[in-house]
Amino acid sequence: MFRNAAFLLLVISITACAGRSAKSVISPEGAFDEIMKFDRFAAIQLGATKSALVASFDSFKTEMSNPTTSEETYWILRDPRTGYQKAALTFDEHTQSLVGKIWIVREGEPERAQNVARARFTQATFVTRDLPSRNPHLLYGDRILTDEKSGITMEISKQTDEVSSIQWYDPSYRSPARDLGDQKSQYTF
Repeated sequence: MFRNAAFLLLVISITACAGRSAKSVISPEGAFDEIMKFDRFAAIQLGATKSALVASFDSFKTEMSNPTTSEETYWILRDPRTGYQKAALTFDEHTQSLVGKIWIVREGEPERAQNVARARFTQATFVTRDLPSRNPHLLYGDRILTDEKSGITMEISKQTDEVSSIQWYDPSYRSPARDLGDQKSQYTF
């Protein structure tokens, strides 16, 4: 009887510990909800290394190489529930540092309104540019608001006149307005 009681106590202890462990492990969905908030994403500093960011994004990122240059890799960040892309990070392959990031603004997010999105970047001086219509790399927009000094760009939706994406790029690495001249915008996925 003592053996059975000891065995039962052991089983109960293991079950209780396993239950606590399972609850303390964050699911990919939970990690996504915690990390993929606009303020938290906007706070990621350009120049951060891949190794510093991998722990946060590893459970819902897909790494891709840039097909036009071997100098960049991308992390496509997808919502694990829907499979839809929410954001992306661009890394310089030589330095392994973050040189750009893009946030896709979804329906219902406050940043869809241009005045709210602009208010997020009070130091920026945005210039409006119409986009070439034959650029296949654009997400949704037909014009952008760009601050060349900070590297912040907002893409404006054709249909709704709302912000469809917000992009940050290191201006010393790449200039959004300069790249538009060659019809090869490289920051949309």
